[in-house]
Amino acid sequence: NSQTVGQLKRGTTGAGTRIVTSAAPATLTVNGTASTTYDGLLTGALGLTYNGPAYTLTLAGANTYSGATTISGGTLDISSSSSLGSSSVITVTGGTLSLKTQTGVADSASLRIADGGGAKVNMNSGMTETVGTLYLGGRRQRRGTYGATAESGATTVDAVHFSGTGAIRVLYGPESVIMVR
Repeated sequence: NSQTVGQLKRGTTGAGTRIVTSAAPATLTVNGTASTTYDGLLTGALGLTYNGPAYTLTLAGANTYSGATTISGGTLDISSSSSLGSSSVITVTGGTLSLKTQTGVADSASLRIADGGGAKVNMNSGMTETVGTLYLGGRRQRRGTYGATAESGATTVDAVHFSGTGAIRVLYGPESVIMVR
């Protein structure tokens, strides 16, 4: 069953395994009431929604979940040792998705960033994260690289949807074809 919680965090500092899983499609919604770190595992057909208006949820575990990921407020921080598993749809409608590793998102994922509402993706310095498709404000983008600054090495500079000095590489996008006869 889908569940909503106020926080997702490491409850103990001792050894042990912390797992949140679902065999059937279900969504874990975290309405952040404080900044926390979760170093456990998100797995199965689970989806994750984060809405922590002024807070940060840091994922530090080796996640393998396959459901959709949505960030609607606050910051979802993917540490250098973590990822969003094999989540195929990642949607940022508000707040920030902060990537600290180039393996934080599945290369086949569809990344969707809304216009307005402060929706952004922040990439760590010097890294390039690969996604299958990119949608900005509901419009599918061309393949190439996207980032907030020229120093990111991105072919498309966009400080509205991106921050940091890393880049997003898009594998698939609409292309124009011109036929000459």
